[in-house]
Amino acid sequence: MGNNVMFTPGARTFWHTHERGQILTVTLGSGLICSRGQQPRRLQVGDVVHIPAGETHWHGGGGGTCMAHTAISLGSE
Repeated sequence: MGNNVMFTPGARTFWHTHERGQILTVTLGSGLICSRGQQPRRLQVGDVVHIPAGETHWHGGGGGTCMAHTAISLGSE
């Protein structure tokens, strides 16, 4: 299953997991991603991130920028 998602500056998801993992491809702007216990990482257009199954994380827009990404949930969640 895939979705196109747009985050306004500073907006982000809550902490969450995916039973079978997720792939994010940044399509506009820049933003952040953070896995529990780690520091946030900056994302920019063209970045592709694989989030392993069960990894607690969040992602969203940067402090002053929007970010859009295509999110693909692996398997059928």
